Amino acid sequence: MGWRPEFERGLRTPCNLTFHLDFASVIFSRAMFNKIGIVLVIFTLLSVVTACKKSSVKLNPAKGKVLFKDQPAEGALVVFSPAGEKNAQFRGTLPSATVNADGSFEIQTEPSGVGAPAGEYAVLITWFPPRDENPNKSPKNKLPNKYGDAAHPLLKATVNEGENNLEPFNLTP
Repeated sequence: MGWRPEFERGLRTPCNLTFHLDFASVIFSRAMFNKIGIVLVIFTLLSVVTACKKSSVKLNPAKGKVLFKDQPAEGALVVFSPAGEKNAQFRGTLPSATVNADGSFEIQTEPSGVGAPAGEYAVLITWFPPRDENPNKSPKNKLPNKYGDAAHPLLKATVNEGENNLEPFNLTP
């Protein structure tokens, strides 16, 4: 009996796939599409349920300001890097914020929500111009590199349980 190509009628495989060698195309059977559709629906439902699941990490709202030469650092990126033993369990989560036009920011911890876990943080701040200002050049940090140096952080912050209004970060050249 053997398995040999049938050029006139096409070749049927054990998986219900039909190969039409004369047109070099593969045509899937209706049963295969139904199975794929069911798998996609189940995957989508599981993704939605997982995405809607609340985080077990308790976040505390934290707001502050970033000023450079007494001017708002609009567009600067503020990252809170966990420090100390109390925050060791949150090492994979980096709370961050983008500075608004008035210099204010509100920390968010993605994908969990607004705020940061309580604890001590090293604060790293960088401020790069938007890429569209000069797309052919590598952007240059508008702040001195010392404010974004993770190995030797200059800035620190403490997030306590409940609302947190942090002292302004007044940066100098």
